[in-house]
Order: sequence, then structure tokens, then C-alpha cells
Amino acid sequence: MQRALILGVDAGLTMTKAALFDEEGREVVAVSARSEISHPRAGWAERSMDEAWTSAARAIRNVFTVANANSENVAAVGLTGAMVGVWPIDAKGRPVRQAVLVSDTRGQEAIDATMARDSQVLKRIFANDGCVVEPGCTLPALRWLFDHEPETMTLARWILACKDWLRFSLDRRDRDRRKTEAAVAPGDARARGRSIDMLRLFGLDASIELFPPVLVSEAVAGHVTAAAASERGLRAGTPVAVGAGDVPCCALASGAADPGTPAPFSERPRTTACRSPRIRTFGAWATLHASRPSLA
Repeated sequence: MQRALILGVDAGLTMTKAALFDEEGREVVAVSARSEISHPRAGWAERSMDEAWTSAARAIRNVFTVANANSENVAAVGLTGAMVGVWPIDAKGRPVRQAVLVSDTRGQEAIDATMARDSQVLKRIFANDGCVVEPGCTLPALRWLFDHEPETMTLARWILACKDWLRFSLDRRDRDRRKTEAAVAPGDARARGRSIDMLRLFGLDASIELFPPVLVSEAVAGHVTAAAASERGLRAGTPVAVGAGDVPCCALASGAADPGTPAPFSERPRTTACRSPRIRTFGAWATLHASRPSLA
């Protein structure tokens, strides 16, 4: 009897990686596929959402080939990726435009406008969720899209993050059942949930319905569909976990699991994670959540 395997997919900005792990969490093999980023204008960074899925699928197929492993032995699938940017889909689960990536700078316009109204806004955001706002973060990028592409955004039913778009593509239900998975909105780290106050800072409180309910990372979001299994060489019915954001996953893998234990995990920029012993979750740890909506 062959050993059970866990398939992990990491959707990075420039590469998408797939890896197989044994039941003890030891890496068996890992492969990568290059991501295609477009720059329609200076400072813009976008990606075809369909290409992102194709890239992930290519990595998944390749990891089984390199490992000479049988996908029938995969017990579960987990995904990680950036939890910022804007990956919008319509009510049928199709992209309404290319994804806006974290490296996009258009959101600076919204940040400047928000700071002009409230000079302490960045400090209040950090106090709320422990994160530093960048132009490619979900709120400023989404504000820009509503201001400059209102017709396109009227088509959007859900706002996803990268990993949740990949998970949706992997375990989406039959479309006539109108079921899918989606992403977490910026929220409150201490409450471990969404924050209407965060959305209100950028005038997006009326858009809260675009962000579906929150689930914890270890929850089973769905199962690999027959269509995805055929396309990607997986076994239909394989459980797919909600997954977590890339930063908290890097922090956990680097040893920052225990409160008060620092763990450096990035050289560019140099980043050190430290889980706070005072609160249940803080900063990037809030992205250990994702969401589950129903298409209507």
C-alpha cells in the first residue's frame, strides 16, 4: 500500500509552486511554474485569472510526474497565496477583468485621499489589523476600480484573493447549483472577522456584500470536482482546505508558531514574524481566515 500524500499549492507573485508532503509533513518533491504578469501602464500590475489557474494546474501535473506519484494517494489539498489585490468574479463565477496584484500602485490615489481626510488613518488601520497598507492592498485597489471602472465593477458579485480563486476553480460546484468559495475581506485581527469600519475608511462599506462569510483555514471548503480532476490529474472528491495567506504560512514554516518566538522569513524586504502572546491573533495572522459564499 502506497503512503498517503498531501498536495500543497503556493501561488506567488512570479511563480506558482506545487509540492507533495507525506503524512508527517516532510516534503517529497516540489516544482514551480512561472506566472505571467502584465503591465498595461506604468505602475500597473495585472494577471489573467484564467492564466493563474492554468499555471497552477501545470504545476500540479508536473509535481506528480517528477515524484512519479499517483494522484489517487492524495488525501487532501491545501492552498496558500497573497490575500491582497483584487480578483473579481461575476455571479456565474467568471472573472469580470484581470486581477489587480499587490505590486500595482494605482491604489495610492485612494490612500492619499483617505489620509487627506484623516491623517491618523494608517495608524488606526495598523492598530485594527496589524498590517501596513500598500497601494496594491485590497481596499485602496478596490476603491480605484470603483472610481475608474464603475461599469466593470457592477458586474462583480464576489471579490476574491488569488488563492481563493484557485481553490474556487479546483472545487467549484456545478454552476446550476450556484455554489462557490471566495476570499476574506480586510478585517479585525482581534475579532478574527471582517470589519465594516475598515471598509468605511475607503468609502466601501456599501460593498461589504461583495465579501463572503469567513471560515477558518483548516476547514474543508469543498472537494475536487470531476471536471477539475480530469483537467489537473487529481482524484475527484479529494478534500480541499480553505487554506491561509502566504505571509502567515511563511511565518509558521519559519518557526513563529509559539507566542513570543521571532522568526525571520524574508530577506527582501527583511521581515520577521512574532506571534503576540497578548491577543489570539495579530497582524498577518488574521489572514489565516478565508470565506465561503453562495453565488446568487
